[in-house]
Amino acid sequence: MYRHPQITPYKSSFEFEQLKKWFYSADHKLRARAVQKVAAYATKGSLPHSLESTSLLTSSALLDEQLCSINADPMPIRLSYAMSLIKFCNGLLDPIQKSTYAMSLNKLAEILQLPTYFVEIRHAGTHEMLPSLEMLRFGAQSALEWLEINYWNEVLESTSSEPPQEKTDQEVDALTDSFKVLRKIRREDIHKVYKFGDSTETGTKYWKAMKALKSVKEDVLLNYMVYQNCLVLKTPLNEKKVNGIRLLYKPILEELGYDVVLGLFQTFLAADTKDELFSAQRTQWLQYFLSNGLTFSRNSIYSKFLNTQSVGVIFALLTKHPLESTATLLETLSQHKQLLEHTKLTMKVNDQIKFMRTFYISDLSSQPALKKQKSESLFLFEKHELWEPKPFGQS
Repeated sequence: MYRHPQITPYKSSFEFEQLKKWFYSADHKLRARAVQKVAAYATKGSLPHSLESTSLLTSSALLDEQLCSINADPMPIRLSYAMSLIKFCNGLLDPIQKSTYAMSLNKLAEILQLPTYFVEIRHAGTHEMLPSLEMLRFGAQSALEWLEINYWNEVLESTSSEPPQEKTDQEVDALTDSFKVLRKIRREDIHKVYKFGDSTETGTKYWKAMKALKSVKEDVLLNYMVYQNCLVLKTPLNEKKVNGIRLLYKPILEELGYDVVLGLFQTFLAADTKDELFSAQRTQWLQYFLSNGLTFSRNSIYSKFLNTQSVGVIFALLTKHPLESTATLLETLSQHKQLLEHTKLTMKVNDQIKFMRTFYISDLSSQPALKKQKSESLFLFEKHELWEPKPFGQS
C-alpha cells in the first residue's frame, strides 16, 4: 500500500522499538535514558503527542520514585502527575473536537475508546482539588498502558514488513533450532565455557545459536523460554534435576544479559496459572535469580541481577505480583543484608514478609471443593390422620 513519507524524530523502526523497551522497562536507569532520548528528539522539532506524553508520564513516575525514597513532600509529585495527565488528555481529545457545537470530553473519550476516568482526573486537576497521590499514580500507570497498546504497538505493527503472526512463527522456529543446538553442546561438556570468538567447530555453532537468540524480539524470546518447555519442563523435577537445569542454562542466561533475565523475572511473576508443576518450577527459577549467582557479560547494563540500582525494582515487582511463594522469595531477598542496608530497604522487606505471612490468603478457587451434602426433606408440621379442617371462629 502506498504511503506518504513522514518525518519522524527517530531514525528507524529499530530505534523506535528500542525506545519503547526502555520506556516500559522495570529498570529505573533505562527509563531515565528514554526520557533523555526524547528530550534530544525535541531539539530537532515537534514530537508526536503520544511520544511526548509517554516521556512526561515516565518523568513523573521517576520523580515519584526519587522523592518517595527520601520521604519528601508529595505535593511536587502530585503536581507533576496532574500536569502530565492533563497534557495527555488534552492532546488526545482537542484534535478531534470538530463539531460546530462543542462536544463533551466524555463523548470524545468514547470515540477514542479512552477510559473516561482520565477525563475525570483531568477535570479535578484543572478545576477542583488536586487528586490524591494514589489516584494520580493509578492514572499515570493506566495512561502508559493505554499508550503502549494504542500508540507504540500500533506503530510497530504498521512499520513491520511481514505479517505479525508469520514473523512470530518464524522467530519461534528459529528459537527451537537454536536452543536445541545450545542444549546439545552444553550436555556434551556441561562445565566447558565457550568464549566469544571461539573458532572451533563447536564454538562456531554455539555462538551462531547465541546470535540467533539475540536477534529475536525480546517478548517472543521471553514467552518461549517460560512457556515452551524450555526453562519450565512438563515433568516433576527433584533437586538434582533442578540444579542440572540451572547449570545447563547458566552461561546462556549470563550472555543474554540483565535485561532478558529481568524480563524473565517479570514474565514468571505475571504468569496467570494454577498448574502446580509450573508454579513449583517458577518459584525455583525466581529463587535462583534472587540468589544473585549469575554474572552477566560485559555488554550487559549490570554485572549482577541484584545491585544498588535494581534491588528496589525487584522488591517492587515482588509486591506488585503477590504469589503464594512471595514470602519465601522475599526471605531469599532478605539474605542480601548489606545490599538492603545500603539501599535502606531492610525494614520494608522485613515488614512485607511479616505482612505476607500474617494476612496473605491463597486463591480460594484453587482449594478443593467441599463434598456436596445429601439433600433431605424438612417437615414443619406433624401429620395427623384424624385432623379435619374447620373455619376460624367455630368450635
